[in-house]
Amino acid sequence: MKERATVICRRDDTVLFVRHRIRWPLPGGAVRANESPRQCAHRELEEETSLVAVSSAYLWQFVGFNKRHHVFIVEIADSADPQPRNEIRSCRGFVPRDIETLLVSVPTRSILELASGRRGHAWHWTTQRPRKAGSHDEHLPWQ
Repeated sequence: MKERATVICRRDDTVLFVRHRIRWPLPGGAVRANESPRQCAHRELEEETSLVAVSSAYLWQFVGFNKRHHVFIVEIADSADPQPRNEIRSCRGFVPRDIETLLVSVPTRSILELASGRRGHAWHWTTQRPRKAGSHDEHLPWQ
């Protein structure tokens, strides 16, 4: 099973998405050899959007069809403005009602529902605060 870091980057009531072709995934990508999922999440966020994570919190693993997503919520500087880079055509924040209409994968939709604590049509984002990566990350369960 492939390992992937998936990033939830929120600002106010919006969640950042990136567009490759027609789909809108959350930022993220494949975890490289000798790279922790957290390092991957930070690297992919910067490679795809030019945003630098100020801090991050590991939320959980989500097992999709053929990928294990290590899901992180990240905090960025208030003044940071995402810019599409590399294979990304555009990046944009969407509010929950707009997310309902986006073309996203089943795992992406499920990850967002879990992160929001969504019940019916109400969205309530997690209140877990991101934290800075540190030496304690060496002992996280995926390593």
